[in-house]
Amino acid sequence: GNFRKPQPISGRTIYGCSKLPTFETDYPWYPYQKDHWATDVKGSNSVCRHGTFQSPINFARCVEPAKRIAPEITWAKQPVTLVNNGHAVQITAGNAGPNRGKMVVNRKTYTLIQCHWHWNSEHHVGEKQYPLEVHCVHEQDGTEEAPLYGVFGMFYKVSDTANQFLSHIVDHLPQQSHRRLDASQQPKQQADGFDLFGHPMDSASGRRMAAGAIVSPFSGPLNFQDLYNGVDMDHFWNYEGSFTTPPCTEAVDFYIMMHSAPISQAQLDKFKVAIGWNNAGGNFRPPQPLAGRTVAGCRTVASLLAPTAKIETRTCQDQTPALVLQALTAILAVLVLAGTCLGPMRRQLTSPVSSSARQVKITNDAAARVQQLREDLRVLELDVGSLKDTDETNGREMVKMQDLVKQIRMGVLSAHDKSPFWHHSNL
Repeated sequence: GNFRKPQPISGRTIYGCSKLPTFETDYPWYPYQKDHWATDVKGSNSVCRHGTFQSPINFARCVEPAKRIAPEITWAKQPVTLVNNGHAVQITAGNAGPNRGKMVVNRKTYTLIQCHWHWNSEHHVGEKQYPLEVHCVHEQDGTEEAPLYGVFGMFYKVSDTANQFLSHIVDHLPQQSHRRLDASQQPKQQADGFDLFGHPMDSASGRRMAAGAIVSPFSGPLNFQDLYNGVDMDHFWNYEGSFTTPPCTEAVDFYIMMHSAPISQAQLDKFKVAIGWNNAGGNFRPPQPLAGRTVAGCRTVASLLAPTAKIETRTCQDQTPALVLQALTAILAVLVLAGTCLGPMRRQLTSPVSSSARQVKITNDAAARVQQLREDLRVLELDVGSLKDTDETNGREMVKMQDLVKQIRMGVLSAHDKSPFWHHSNL
């Protein structure tokens, strides 16, 4: 035709557009990278990077679960659509509206939508990751204009016993047969072929990103309540969180059962093959910061053990000789103190004055006996006063003794004025 090919802009400014379209990339969802989830993947949203109510989280190991009322679940037996949506294997409830079944918990009522699986688990318990986790997604009733969601979650633990509910679908799981390679994988793997559009394809991963869902011929019916058969429903965690996939919308109440369901190794292997993401280690997002949120369901949690400090030990010298020396010194000090206190008292009590004061002839005359007692008390009072003057260190104790002697003497004088208290046959 009669046209000239576009020429270089060479730094010129072009007017007419206030915002340019976002350059679309084809980064995979897994392994999780918050910057890609915020800007570069299908459904990207900045809240995936900056949100404060993000899921999943790590639960502290529960030592004493709280006593709670189990969720009231009325999921129906119904036809299903079993699909691989590109990031998980999912069963979608086939009944219409409320007939799909309800979950009532914490005075909130939710209507079942679908259940899907993650390997490895998204939520952790005491930093431990389970091999598989199921999320049954519900929409909260009455929130149609601005939907809120409730998720029933349950872990699986490998067991010798196969899971009866999963046995209905495990041989019908749809798996992605191809996946378009991204730039990070091309140096590691060679393409097995090309599709009709010339895109290099990898048939080994069993996953294709953003290429549409693959639906299994299996259509049920399934009794959804068999999913948690045998699991203790009275103990569970709940918290406010978000979608665990882009766009990470913060509008989800999680109810995660503390007790796990069994799954055989053979069943787990089939889920892993169907879901894919082997190079990423599974289709999970790791735990996000709790950011001050409250997690209910546990009265007592296990404390985290602090790292054990390395303590340097040294052999101490034998302290026995020093202890013996200290004991002997203490005994000698007690003896010196006793001699200091008792010496003046002994000299005072054995002085001629004191002795003569006590050499009163014992008589049966009551008046004479009273007189003798008065003299002895007066001399004892003088001796105590002298001892107080001699040793200032023991002055306070001696004052107490002197006051006691005065009280006795006053009691004797008072008693003599009345009936003598010593008039007794044994006196």
